[in-house]
Amino acid sequence: MCELLVFTRDDPGPMRYKRGDVVDIMPDGHQWGRLEQLPPFRIIQLPGVAIDDVRHLAEPTLEAAGEIRQRRLWRLDLDSIESVEQLRIGRALQDQDRIPMTRLALLGFASRRSVIRR
Repeated sequence: MCELLVFTRDDPGPMRYKRGDVVDIMPDGHQWGRLEQLPPFRIIQLPGVAIDDVRHLAEPTLEAAGEIRQRRLWRLDLDSIESVEQLRIGRALQDQDRIPMTRLALLGFASRRSVIRR
């Protein structure tokens, strides 16, 4: 199992994290730091999923020269993920709530970002 640290805000500028960006991926049971909680992060748990199976979600968009063009190529539709989880648990999400998902469900909420042109 692995856990995703997902950003929950939209910071301005192409080199800043955006809502739905996977900031980090760690093994199950990782002790996230005090600053890695809501806000501005949400933790998604993926039981039985290897880190290598979702590592692409934390990759940046690169230019041909290898320079980073934007922080993440992929984004998660965090609004929809949180809405589905609230229906599942029957209450509003709390800051400390972690969201368990399958790999297939998670990838259904993932999409490639448009590449920012310079």
